[in-house]
Amino acid sequence: MSQWPQNAPFSLKFQNFHYFVALCRGRGQPVAFARKAPNILISIKNIKLSGNSLKISFGDLLKTTRPGFQQSELKLKAFAPDRRLCIVTVIREYLNRTENLREGSNQLFITTQKPFKPASKDSIARWAKTVMSNAGVDTSIFTPHSLRAASTSQAVQRGVRLDTILQTAGWSRECTFRKYYEKPI
Repeated sequence: MSQWPQNAPFSLKFQNFHYFVALCRGRGQPVAFARKAPNILISIKNIKLSGNSLKISFGDLLKTTRPGFQQSELKLKAFAPDRRLCIVTVIREYLNRTENLREGSNQLFITTQKPFKPASKDSIARWAKTVMSNAGVDTSIFTPHSLRAASTSQAVQRGVRLDTILQTAGWSRECTFRKYYEKPI
């Protein structure tokens, strides 16, 4: 992504891939895909952008929500060194570029061809697979769900505190992460 030109007139499909990757990367934090797949169906009404931060709340119950537990708000800071890698910048640009295409839809990601409509979980999984394949990942071995383990494992290696990872991913116990998601990267 850092090799891509800034503010270039890319197709909506390319833009979706770009913004999707940025949301998954989240500046080295285990975001978005570190959560269960339904969470990627984010409503734009739950996104709060400020000059240097992005907050996403998850008001709806998630597939893994247990009684008495509410998924915490996702908070991301701007990445000033490179706007192409800055989640705040790319989400703001995506919202601006797709505003007139939404036709009443509140879902963050929309399909890439007319008629534009909310992207399904299957479409988003295909995007993830395409991005993974373009990055040289063997998609016959690794699936879009592999991003959950990869992003959280990389976060640990980069020194993100384990309690931050657990909270962001919606896990209450360290043993869940250690048993199922902590992988050598």
